[in-house]
Amino acid sequence: YDPANIIANEVIRLEKILENVLNFTRVPHPNLELANLKQTIIEVCEQLRLEFSQQNVLVELNLQNDLPDFYFDQEKIKQVILNLLRNSQQSIKGEGTIGIEAYVSGGEVCITVSDNGSGIPKDQLEMIFNPFYTTKEHGTGLGLAISQQIVHDHGGEIKVYSEVGVGTVFKILLPVHMSPETFQRARGVAANVQF
Repeated sequence: YDPANIIANEVIRLEKILENVLNFTRVPHPNLELANLKQTIIEVCEQLRLEFSQQNVLVELNLQNDLPDFYFDQEKIKQVILNLLRNSQQSIKGEGTIGIEAYVSGGEVCITVSDNGSGIPKDQLEMIFNPFYTTKEHGTGLGLAISQQIVHDHGGEIKVYSEVGVGTVFKILLPVHMSPETFQRARGVAANVQF
């Protein structure tokens, strides 16, 4: 029992909560840049590789080889993928598998993150995107709410399918914007653009 260590850990936890609250309340326009989604997903997976391997969680990637570069906010989409991967990781007890798939279908990019974790009960599925809703001991309940906001800010949608004891699948659909102008016309908003 080390009171100083407990206090230090609680300060870190509170900083994360505050950061999540601030991220949720700030709704800046997406910072668009021409980027490669496949590379973005790989970078997030590399960031978590050691952590996942220590938990015996296998990540299987199935990314379409010719995913086109398109305009999206790379940092925000990284945050979405990171949030979904962390949720999947936390739902897996012991060894498990997380699958990430990305492909183009009908002018949209589809990203799925699936796991063979504990699953989400039906009565909780409707609430998981609500701000501050959490079933985790140390969660803030903002990760999925922020993720949904980011996806919506890109003109996309996020869906979840789950079965208790089987696992969960998150499906993200993002429009493929080949120029900042098509993004702005589709969303009816201004966006920050980087070239």
